[in-house]
Amino acid sequence: MLNEMKKMDSILRNIEASSVRASLNGDVGDFISTQQRLNKLNSDFRLMLLKYLEAMEKSGLMLPQR
Repeated sequence: MLNEMKKMDSILRNIEASSVRASLNGDVGDFISTQQRLNKLNSDFRLMLLKYLEAMEKSGLMLPQR
């Protein structure tokens, strides 16, 4: 799961860079499309991170937050 999280982080960074380039070039359509992809991947990444943390907690490697 950690490797998947690293891959997702790399993808997010690439999309963020694409978004910045589109913004600097004034390409509004590409910017909006890139932002939508980024929002979807951010949601997926957060869900993956939550599942990872829950697995760590269940295995006793991490204490639950109170």
